[in-house]
Amino acid sequence: MNNYQIIGNLTAAPKEYAAKDGTVCAKFSVAVNGYGGKTDYVNVTAWGKLGENCLKYLDKGKKVFVSGTASCHAWQNQRGEIIGNIEINAGLIEFLTKSSLEEDSDEEPKPRAKKTVAKEPKGSRYQPSDDEDLPF
Repeated sequence: MNNYQIIGNLTAAPKEYAAKDGTVCAKFSVAVNGYGGKTDYVNVTAWGKLGENCLKYLDKGKKVFVSGTASCHAWQNQRGEIIGNIEINAGLIEFLTKSSLEEDSDEEPKPRAKKTVAKEPKGSRYQPSDDEDLPF
């Protein structure tokens, strides 16, 4: 299964491209905090209406959730080094930063639908206990 999910901030405003058939495409990069303080940069491509919405509402620094299929690209630079990157072809993008319209509005925010989250049965995960319970 090739499905990747990331949360991060845009490094720049999305750029607009168009396919030969006229379909709109938005491309942008997302900075994702990795392990040990390392930042990964992931390229994202959004097509059609999703791409149009990205161009309309996203800008540098906005936080997004992206889900989609990934592909890896590698090439050799002028110094002979192999360079690679990951690109996600977005199927879903959620805008996590409020838009300026929402921030300026005097209205109460509209309640979101509650998401149902399945709970795991007790004891299915390791749960730390007192040091006295440890066998060593």
